[in-house]
Amino acid sequence: MDVLRPPLLRVGGRVYRVNPVREPELYPGGYEEEEREDEEEVLGEEEEDAADGDGQGETGKALERTDRGYRCSLHMPSAFFKYVIGRKGETKRRLESDTRCSVTIPRMGTEGPVVVCGESRSSVLSACSRVELLVSGAREREAWTHFVCLPLGTTALAEGLGALQHAVTAGGAGTRSQGFHVSMFQSARRLHLTLGTLVLLSAAEVEAARQQLQAASAVVREVLGDVALHVALRGLEFMNDDPAVVDVLYAQIHSHGDRLQRLADRLVEHFVASGLMVRERQRVKLHATVINTLYRKGEGRPGGEPRPQRAREAFDAREILKEFGSFDFGELRLSSVEIYQRGSTDPSGAYVSCGSLPLPGGPDHE
Repeated sequence: MDVLRPPLLRVGGRVYRVNPVREPELYPGGYEEEEREDEEEVLGEEEEDAADGDGQGETGKALERTDRGYRCSLHMPSAFFKYVIGRKGETKRRLESDTRCSVTIPRMGTEGPVVVCGESRSSVLSACSRVELLVSGAREREAWTHFVCLPLGTTALAEGLGALQHAVTAGGAGTRSQGFHVSMFQSARRLHLTLGTLVLLSAAEVEAARQQLQAASAVVREVLGDVALHVALRGLEFMNDDPAVVDVLYAQIHSHGDRLQRLADRLVEHFVASGLMVRERQRVKLHATVINTLYRKGEGRPGGEPRPQRAREAFDAREILKEFGSFDFGELRLSSVEIYQRGSTDPSGAYVSCGSLPLPGGPDHE
């Protein structure tokens, strides 16, 4: 870790420096599965008790006055309860001891809020902040479940992708490319530009993401106004430095001016500010995956059944790049921003959409 530029974590309007942590031990079964020994250092002053003692604290958490002090409910997916409890309940006990608050967690298999109660407003806010930090750290280790993207699955691009697939397989470039298999081509209905990934572990979180997408209409109006956004897919590129050992080939995106890049970056900023997305890089890398070794099916297996789980196998892309490196897939108008569910398939063969925001120009009926 660079001590001059330590990683920072923003939770509820406050900023925390995240110090190095010991990797958690894993334990089978129930809530006694994992203990997160995060040690975060708060930057800034602690909350002071307000004169009236009611309402929302600086972090925006709603506090409720009770006969014995204060109460705060924290809503989170049940998947995170185990991180608040810790191994054999140690994390929860330490939290309660340090803050002099009680932390009540729903029983395993049930949903509901984590409830923090304490005598003073500041102690309850402190306990809530620590719970939120535990959850934030745990969320970063969860596999992403959804992604925000710009769909590209139009008839025009489907024809372009089909033409490339036919040319690669029928023309012999695929045969001459060690490790290549036709099943590694992306489905035309699933072509898209990924903007960012999301970890959504409950129906409430999916709904929150959908609402944030609708709120992003202001971003779309600011960047695009009423003018439609057209793009062209032309040329093949690879992700690493060696074309002989490739996992992904993607189509390059061409758009007049910088409106597409500005829209992508602003949409990511919008979701990062909402707390639903973690920024992966300064600017969105716009690309459309065309061939991916993760899509590889078992060669020679009945019905094209997937291979048994094993290490990812790269392929030699030099022949394909030599013959089709400047391939023109076609042009289209971007019609919407979508939140897609990872690994899902709707009846048309596309991803299942959990939220949609139209772009200028109306629905695309191609």
